[in-house]
Amino acid sequence: MFKYIKRIPEPPSIHLEYGIFVHALLEDIGNVIQDNGGKIPEQVSSFMSSIWNNRIKEMRMGMTPELIVEAKGIFKKFVTVSREKKHTNILSNEKNFSYKVGEANVVGKIDQVLKLENNKIMVRDYKTNGLKNLRYLLEDPSQLKMYAIAVGREFNKPMKDMEFSFTVLRDECKDYVYRFSDEEITEAEDMIEGVFHDIKRSIAENDWEANLSPLCPYCSYFDLCDEAKNNKRHSSKRKALIKEGKVQPNTLV
Repeated sequence: MFKYIKRIPEPPSIHLEYGIFVHALLEDIGNVIQDNGGKIPEQVSSFMSSIWNNRIKEMRMGMTPELIVEAKGIFKKFVTVSREKKHTNILSNEKNFSYKVGEANVVGKIDQVLKLENNKIMVRDYKTNGLKNLRYLLEDPSQLKMYAIAVGREFNKPMKDMEFSFTVLRDECKDYVYRFSDEEITEAEDMIEGVFHDIKRSIAENDWEANLSPLCPYCSYFDLCDEAKNNKRHSSKRKALIKEGKVQPNTLV
């Protein structure tokens, strides 16, 4: 609500910068592989050093030494896993999409679309959060269903010929793979229409219901959200994160 409805600019943060940085590294890897005919260059260390050095210069704010080390580890592991799983036939990196469901216009960006050896399409969404904070997302892959609609329409593929993955980078770049039926996608389209009409009603009535999650303490808008602030668990976690220097005190209030 604060970012997309009220249009309150999100201030920079270490974790936001970290996510952008890691995604940019992996996009660059994908582009190099794509430009090299679907093969990882033989001079692996050389092309990895070039990508790392170029991206590290573009960072808007510093990250902790721990995050730098972690990003390097993810970077190396991603290349290794891509080679081992033969995830090199890349159709697109950071692919923008837009489609309509009823009155709703759905827009977004997909991290990577692959063509697998079995001729199926695999859609990947990179996650830089720790596995512990992603459990709720893994149990409800609605985000991937949004991507399924976009990719299914573009490539005119039935769901049985596609796979969808949350690639958890802090968990050895492991792919948590999902497959959806055509019926599940129809249900997802109905859900999108329902959410759209709920948003229209909330805007008209200026009545918003908070959707609390384990990620709330990390949110840049935490201090604008009464439900999050008044939640003892989230409030305590937020204070601990600020003390540890993992999030910055809010500058929006």
